Amino acid sequence: MFQNVFSDDTNKSWAFLATPYKPVKIDLAYAYKHFFKNTNDKNRNFYKEAFFDTFDDPLFIAKNSAKGRDSVYFYKPFYKIVKDKNGNDKEVFLNLFGIGVDSNGKVDFKTFYDDTGSRMNEILNLSDENIVYIKA
Repeated sequence: MFQNVFSDDTNKSWAFLATPYKPVKIDLAYAYKHFFKNTNDKNRNFYKEAFFDTFDDPLFIAKNSAKGRDSVYFYKPFYKIVKDKNGNDKEVFLNLFGIGVDSNGKVDFKTFYDDTGSRMNEILNLSDENIVYIKA
């Protein structure tokens, strides 16, 4: 099912996801595993739908050069309804970022996560020429 949302270029291990900037090359096994085993050991299973929406319809896309390569940030905010400890609905705001590295004209998927402010502050301090797409 995870593979079915990708373009016709999908094979067993790689796929290309269309974005407003350029296609993002995704290692399917890595991306799928990244939802369950990641830096913070946080189960990101409920982020899967937002993953595709963030790349397909981001609010903005920015580039930032680091270590001789351009990191490409796809950003989209979301509200999610979750249950609190008492079983009541609680609205949660998520700052979701999909990040890739631009190499040889391709964007290779690297990570996807909810940011608590540090990445957003970094993006807000970039110069205007680093913004490569803004949703109209």
